[in-house]
Amino acid sequence: MSITAAEWWMIVTAVLACVPCALLGALLVLRRMALLGDAISHAVLPGIVGAFILSATRNPYAMLAGAMVTGLLTAWFTSLFSRYGRVSEDASLGVVFTTMFALGVVMLRFVPRGVDMDPSCVLYGLLEFTGLRMVEPVAGLRVPEAAALLAPVAVVAVLFVTVFFRRIRLISFDPALARSLGISVGLLSAALLTLTAASVVASFQAVGSILVVAMLVTPGATAQLLTTRLWTMLVLSCVLAITAAVGGCLIAIHVDSSAAGWIGVFSGVQFALAAIFSPGQGLLLKRLRALALRVRIEREDLLATMYRREELRTGQRVDLPDTSVDRMPKRRSLITVLARRSLRRGKLLLSRGKEVELTSAGRAAAAELVRRHRLWERFLSDNLALPLDHLHEPAHRLEHFADPERLAPVEGMDVNGAQPHVDPHGRPIPRVERDQPRPNP
Repeated sequence: MSITAAEWWMIVTAVLACVPCALLGALLVLRRMALLGDAISHAVLPGIVGAFILSATRNPYAMLAGAMVTGLLTAWFTSLFSRYGRVSEDASLGVVFTTMFALGVVMLRFVPRGVDMDPSCVLYGLLEFTGLRMVEPVAGLRVPEAAALLAPVAVVAVLFVTVFFRRIRLISFDPALARSLGISVGLLSAALLTLTAASVVASFQAVGSILVVAMLVTPGATAQLLTTRLWTMLVLSCVLAITAAVGGCLIAIHVDSSAAGWIGVFSGVQFALAAIFSPGQGLLLKRLRALALRVRIEREDLLATMYRREELRTGQRVDLPDTSVDRMPKRRSLITVLARRSLRRGKLLLSRGKEVELTSAGRAAAAELVRRHRLWERFLSDNLALPLDHLHEPAHRLEHFADPERLAPVEGMDVNGAQPHVDPHGRPIPRVERDQPRPNP
């Protein structure tokens, strides 16, 4: 697939628009102000229209000034209504930005006829046509007008975050400490909002407000799923924004569709993949961890059940009702199959035809589990005064998660100061040598 010069400029312009929005948007996401970026991206519309009406020109710098004013007014009104209006911050933000955006749409009616101020351009942008309007900011270098406007904004955004990174990190995680250290939290926050407004309005003409909103939120949210370090998160946000811009433009060129739309879709797919496959917070890893936990609990239950059955056969325990003896599952579920295979691989369980029996290592591991269970029953009976028929279930939960080292105070809790030998039901508590490593079930 051959790419023309105009299409290359489209890709470059998309990257220049996405990078500052993603970088500043990541900070807004971190500070739980993602909706504020959305609000600014909508609320700058009356500033753009007002600047055009007052200056009677489409000079981008005049519109940039108007958009910055309305962006800061949006943040100020939101804080004012939230603090003194007795409404939540998200409700105040929703009221302010919808009102401002509606005001901008109404103000479009006052634009003289014949002037190219189409509301659809504000929403969808004209990324495909950026190569049609070329300027010469430097002698001998002709670039699209949108790229010439976006480049300095992107450079200033990157420099701002790089130079003030330590202070930004501090006010993002602990603004009270930042104030105590003499850092001007309000000034840095205002600078962040001003740069956000500048990035938004500079990107409007090229990519429209829909893509601006996507870039302010999605790359930062995606990066937050992939890392817990702020600097890495900011770098990842920029990388994700660049790949979304390039990938979305290439798809749009191939299928002859909206570049801004495909960039937004590409960014959404990145977020979906991170939400599923993230090594720290991904849904897939959480499912696998839950499956591993279920298999471990089933494996330990099988061992303890086999041990209790051996006790019944050898007469080593008082024959009192014990529902846990009947826990050996009759059905072969996935969890049971995985648990039995794990026990066989660990040489804790042997198959004798249709019967299974414990190995010596398996018997030691099972004795440790039963010991934990009965010690917890003893603890719950002596300290919480639970009735006998209410001891099994809480002890069964504790035996799977209690750290063996934390059982030391439990082992010595006999009313006479002696080590307990039987549980509250009269069953013997298995003894484990303290100087030997405990088997891992």
